[in-house]
Amino acid sequence: METQVTSPNAMTERRLRLNLLHKVINAEFDKAYNELSYENVALCFPYVAREHPEVMKAAYEQVKQAIRPTFEQGLDKVIKDYNLQTKLDQLDEIVAEAKQRSQTPQETGDATPWMALPKGSERVHRMLREKTVVAKQRELQDLTASYHQLSETNTAIKRELDKRQTELKAQLVALFRSTQKMENLLKTMQALPTENLAEFAENITP
Repeated sequence: METQVTSPNAMTERRLRLNLLHKVINAEFDKAYNELSYENVALCFPYVAREHPEVMKAAYEQVKQAIRPTFEQGLDKVIKDYNLQTKLDQLDEIVAEAKQRSQTPQETGDATPWMALPKGSERVHRMLREKTVVAKQRELQDLTASYHQLSETNTAIKRELDKRQTELKAQLVALFRSTQKMENLLKTMQALPTENLAEFAENITP
């Protein structure tokens, strides 16, 4: 089989296209990321924020630092799993073919001006019109199919990003709950007499 070689210009266009895709999605991520302020998170854990602000701030910084690289890795995985690069290339081919058909006289039926046809050529007029309609219908079908394909892909990407955002929120909640549990245990241990500390420690559930 003959190996198809991708031209440098095509490779550059593909990189630019992926960079643009990253830029658009990252812009949306930044909106959500900026809303994850310390104040907003503190509202979800008022006790920890009020009684142990240093613990709250430390946990918040750890989680926020982990979110962006996790998101970047997830985005790259989505692009790879859903084969977005190939889908974008296919869309380019469909658009190029549509432009080619619109500029080709054989497809559009515009090679011969209507007024230049001899009188009594209604049948020729009708054939040319039918050919034009068929070509335009085919072009519309191709573009519609491409639109639906991209729409489904965008829906899948959004679903995947929402899933990862939910997972990150769950990790954040679990981290704060663990912190709060540790603080409660420390309070209990501090309130116990020294001779009861060993017995209490043995009964702590991991």
